Amino acid sequence: MPCRDDYAESRTSEENIKKLHEVTEMLCSFCKAYEAHSFPNVRMPEKVKQWWEQHKKEDKAREEREKQGRLVQIDRLKQQRRELDNQIRRPSEYE
Repeated sequence: MPCRDDYAESRTSEENIKKLHEVTEMLCSFCKAYEAHSFPNVRMPEKVKQWWEQHKKEDKAREEREKQGRLVQIDRLKQQRRELDNQIRRPSEYE
């Protein structure tokens, strides 16, 4: 008999999304631990293996997007700093 969450219908969409994130986090933690250690007598179910491979790809892509976003922010801050430095060095038209 498949395992299921009989209480999902009684929760709001927001609560279900929160629960999904919690379960995803738990499964991700389990899979990381499974990969990090050798369990010769334990095999990961095929559906979990497939989910884990896809999840790792998605995590890598998300991390790369976040990294690119941080680099863009850094470039903007550097540009703002250069502009401020130039304003400080340039004599004001009111002096």
